[in-house]
Amino acid sequence: MSVLILRPKSEAKKLVAELQRENIPATYCSLFSIMPGKALNQLKSQLDTLRSKDFLIAVSVNAVKEADSWLKSQNSRWPTEVNYYAVGQKTAQALSQMTQCKVVAPQQQQTSEGLLEIAALKNTTTGKALILRGNGGRELIKTQLEEQGIDVQYCETYQRKWLERDFDQLAQHWQQSVKTVVVTSGEQLLFLNRNLSSALQQWLHGCRLYVPSERIKQQAKQLGFTSITSVGSAANSTLITVLRDDKQNGIIE
Repeated sequence: MSVLILRPKSEAKKLVAELQRENIPATYCSLFSIMPGKALNQLKSQLDTLRSKDFLIAVSVNAVKEADSWLKSQNSRWPTEVNYYAVGQKTAQALSQMTQCKVVAPQQQQTSEGLLEIAALKNTTTGKALILRGNGGRELIKTQLEEQGIDVQYCETYQRKWLERDFDQLAQHWQQSVKTVVVTSGEQLLFLNRNLSSALQQWLHGCRLYVPSERIKQQAKQLGFTSITSVGSAANSTLITVLRDDKQNGIIE
């Protein structure tokens, strides 16, 4: 049996290759492609408004990569004296590499909730924050920081383009070999679910599901999934460790 990975192509291919090295058969399906964000041309002016005690927050690796690529195309640089934060460790690593600055991220709960529990953010009541993200997404960080008194702006540095495919046909093929599914965002889970017929939704809900957070676990429960594991991170290293251990313990085939 194979593990089905639902995540963007570049990271999905890496995860499949690493799982196969662990003798865990895997395949992947990308549900969307990454495109440059519509607000990139505003990024430099937004960065220029930030001062030394202000915050720049990145919600994903894609948000960082597209921002860095655009800044380089404009011969611009990241600011060096702002406070850099990221939702997860993987995003923090990417942002640190590109800015050459220290980036703070939650160690355990690598989610928006975990980020907002960091004392330096939680106890701040003034200043500005610029959030780098894609098109759409959760409003939790912005809402909470604004309630604390921080002036918050978004910059849409990338956008997701959902792919038009015959997902029923794909799922009929997956049925033959897939009993375990890994999904790295709630948006992807909801998208696939609503693009399947009711019969294939039932098959999908019967798979063992691995998700990166308790929030997405609750979303999956509401859809009808019954066997769900929250691994606490979307990082490939964490996913591999959990899947390898469950494979050895006979939890997944």
